[in-house]
Amino acid sequence: MSNEECIDSCLNDSACVLLQYNSINDECFQWNTSLHLQFLLLQESGPESHYYVMFKVDLPNDTCPASLDNVNLYFFTDIYYISWIKTYFGWQAGYCRDGWRRLIRSTPTCIKAVPMLFGTSKPEAEAKCNSIGAKLIGVETENEVNWMWEQVKQNASGQKSLYWLDGERVGVERTKFTYSNIMTYNNDKLLSNTSIAELSITTTPNGQM
Repeated sequence: MSNEECIDSCLNDSACVLLQYNSINDECFQWNTSLHLQFLLLQESGPESHYYVMFKVDLPNDTCPASLDNVNLYFFTDIYYISWIKTYFGWQAGYCRDGWRRLIRSTPTCIKAVPMLFGTSKPEAEAKCNSIGAKLIGVETENEVNWMWEQVKQNASGQKSLYWLDGERVGVERTKFTYSNIMTYNNDKLLSNTSIAELSITTTPNGQM
């Protein structure tokens, strides 16, 4: 199979997200979302390897960025949202299930806002997360906060509901939290942001929120 045929084959296959072509023996390898659901790490190699690697991205208005620095590259399939992240060694791909969003963290993380009935306890929220193969998560960046607020607005249905976040305040410290798992780490500067503080509700002794 020629290089052009390899590219066309992947472009015409909605499940194909990445291809690797060997120019010496015309070998074409394609990665399909239905078969390769793990995270992919692409490492750069020199021309002596005779391998070419190409991956699919969705670019706004069919534009082509002049530089890949600080550019968020992503691709949507019928089922998955895939983000491509530039690393020191090359590129890293992360898959998220439909309805989930990829977070840019030190470890690949997908997040989903799950509205719960008003009065749901934290253990009940954790059990709900576990039932869908997930963990209760805290917040690390301002972009995550903005996305969470948008989810609250979109899911508003006129009835009382709530969203649980992982993290319990340490004493009276506003920016110190302990977490029930390793999915979230403290960020003192971020947690001092008013919009972050408003995501957590503290009950006062007289019952006011």
